[in-house]
Amino acid sequence: MLDRLRTLVNVSPIGQLLLDRDGRVQLVNPAAAVMLGWSTSVTLPVEPAFADPVFAATFAELSRRAWAGEPQRSVEVSLLDGVHRRVLSASLVVDQDDGQHASLLVFFEDITARRDLERQLVQVQKMDAIGRLAGGVAHDFNNLLTIINGRSHRILAKLQPENPLWREADIIHQTGERAAKLVRQLLSFSRKQIGPAQPVDLSTTITDMDKMLRSLIGEGIEVTFMLVSDRRPVLANPAQIEQVVLNLVMNACEAMPQGGRLTIRTENIGFTAQQVRGRVDVRTGHYVRLSVSDTGEGMDEAMQARVFEPFFTTRPQGNGMGLATVYGIVTHADGFITIDSAPGKGATFLVHLPVAKDQPSPAIQEVPVGGGTEVVLVVEDEDDVRSLVVQVLEVQGYHVHAAHNWIEAFGLAKKLDGKIDLLLTDVVMPQMSGREIAASLQPLCGRMKVLYMSGYTDRAIVHHGVLEPGINFLQKPFNPDGLARAIRNVLDA
Repeated sequence: MLDRLRTLVNVSPIGQLLLDRDGRVQLVNPAAAVMLGWSTSVTLPVEPAFADPVFAATFAELSRRAWAGEPQRSVEVSLLDGVHRRVLSASLVVDQDDGQHASLLVFFEDITARRDLERQLVQVQKMDAIGRLAGGVAHDFNNLLTIINGRSHRILAKLQPENPLWREADIIHQTGERAAKLVRQLLSFSRKQIGPAQPVDLSTTITDMDKMLRSLIGEGIEVTFMLVSDRRPVLANPAQIEQVVLNLVMNACEAMPQGGRLTIRTENIGFTAQQVRGRVDVRTGHYVRLSVSDTGEGMDEAMQARVFEPFFTTRPQGNGMGLATVYGIVTHADGFITIDSAPGKGATFLVHLPVAKDQPSPAIQEVPVGGGTEVVLVVEDEDDVRSLVVQVLEVQGYHVHAAHNWIEAFGLAKKLDGKIDLLLTDVVMPQMSGREIAASLQPLCGRMKVLYMSGYTDRAIVHHGVLEPGINFLQKPFNPDGLARAIRNVLDA
């Protein structure tokens, strides 16, 4: 029976110490030895020795409280190798047959992993809250930018370049476009930018991000751009590609706290059947390769095997999601990513994205857009945005009716006997969403087509089902030409 008990104690993941009245260790199981940094071959009984003098004093206090029958509490243990573990300690006084206190049984449960998971959960929740805030801020900014860019666009159309006011209006318009791009970049940081894939030029994207990247790169880091001249597009989401570049650059900078060299390079590369043999994640064909190289500390093979795991990080301030996000975006775009690194030799992350197949792209043809005489119902709760949209469409010749909310929209639909050719509605509005308004009006307006617009770019749009296949969506901010083109495309579809 005693042998069985001894076996159970030895195989238990719960660390156990048995102390006598003098505080000497009478028994220690392997789990406790590992947690406390002790040798499992120590000769017993022995005086307990702790690497951390703070914990030694804490342990003595815990023992005193246990003998006195006071409540237990958790303590933090410092192991001999300097690794800090969070340990939940409990104790039990063992009495002799005569009722006298004979020994103290102390239990140690390593809850480090549990605490790490709790901390990661808090971090994820915090980032999610920041992302929600960024989405809300983006919605407000995109509404404002729709007004600024739309109005400045209309002013420019009415002025001649020789007019002194034309230059002033052009500055306003260009600044508004830069602000819209900044909102998209902020959303890429918060991982809330979504949308359909389209041909993207990696080299052009990096060139456009030059100022932003240099603002992130420390003064002690020398940066070199080596961008291919024969530029081939890849099929991806532009904002997500920006996020890939940002995350890789930030990771490289963090690997060089004392400064170094950062190289960002693009090149065209092809893989044959012979080259991809044995690689389940690589397909034959033509790729554009983005490589981000640093002269930092480098990584061993064990670290490289885990570097794309969510929450894996070797840096105190890291959240472990940067490279995991890169991996997700790249694989979603049918690409793959590899690492070339060794301890002390820096690291190079190589992103391979397949070249987009030739495909028609009428959306990027900047041709004059014709108007029409169809009936358009505009539902938008932002007064200035609604006013701008109405003016733009009236100039195009459309018969436009505007509503502030679903109540006004229903009233207009009944007044028009359901003769509405197109409903242009914001997605997220008080009381009833744009999707709900469209569904409610559809029985009354059988021929009505629908175009949704919104300044939101995160889960709010997904929640309302607007990014489902076949749904027409116009992202704010938009200019008058973009609005007119979107209206015409939906009506002519």
